[in-house]
Amino acid sequence: MRLDRFMVPLTLTAALLNSTQLPVLGQIQKNDDDVIPAEIVLRLLNSDLLEVQQILLYELPNDLPIQLPLPDQATVLVSMVYRVKGLDVDLYRVLLDVSQPPETVAAQYRQQLESQGWEEPMLTAGDLGGFIPSAAQLNNQLIFCSADKSQSILVLASSQADNTTSLDLNLAPVPDNNSSCRSDLASAQPPDFESPMPLLSPPVGAIVTPQGSSASGNKPNEYSFVEVEATIESELSAEAIAQHYAAQWESAGWRPYGEETNGRVKKVWILEDEAGQPWQGTLTIEPSAEQSGMYRAIATVEVLQENSHE
Repeated sequence: MRLDRFMVPLTLTAALLNSTQLPVLGQIQKNDDDVIPAEIVLRLLNSDLLEVQQILLYELPNDLPIQLPLPDQATVLVSMVYRVKGLDVDLYRVLLDVSQPPETVAAQYRQQLESQGWEEPMLTAGDLGGFIPSAAQLNNQLIFCSADKSQSILVLASSQADNTTSLDLNLAPVPDNNSSCRSDLASAQPPDFESPMPLLSPPVGAIVTPQGSSASGNKPNEYSFVEVEATIESELSAEAIAQHYAAQWESAGWRPYGEETNGRVKKVWILEDEAGQPWQGTLTIEPSAEQSGMYRAIATVEVLQENSHE
């Protein structure tokens, strides 16, 4: 079943922030064989936040904001242009076929992007510190920033039945702040909190996905208790993962205080901050009961009352 070209008017509405409503044209291809009605295609592709402006078969959009590198031996299948509702921002998605396996395509495309000045962003933990996410949340996923930090590209490479690769490229503008592409700007901002939770880099080969954090205290932006959680997918044992993170706690000045191992691993540390306030830190690595190689990780720091750890 193929799509043939015809014009469909689309109206983009202001839904998030101030924006001018613009009538735009979406292009969908068909031929005289089978026809997919445009309204069905658009309903599948539209969402509450995004609306399709353009669909093109076998070619790239001609108004890309930056030259988009394409992998060697790649065939463009379809391109889509989305408008973020309420914002004067376009997102571009390109689907390609590449006649090599995903691991090869991802590795070669990374080299190609780096040779053209694209950089992988420096991923950091959340505002409260703790677990830094792994660079790849999925196998063969790449995230890169353009040299001028104006655009980011998300790359997903997945295997097809004939061992070739389906490649999904997503190009988007980088926001002025709150972006890992502009971590140099973010790092210049002073932190708006005070807690000694260390930053915890992931083990090699592990997929670390932060799951949230919480904090409490008696003063604004000054916490006496912080907890962060993550899921970890790794071939390492719970003991090995805990030992990997333990080295980082101790390099940050925490003194080992105790350990428990009973299916899960729990490590405890003590720290005295610059003001002389004692803290206790704990790290728990708990294997999943349902899936081998999956772990729940929880890290906490909390103020101790004087002599409470004696």
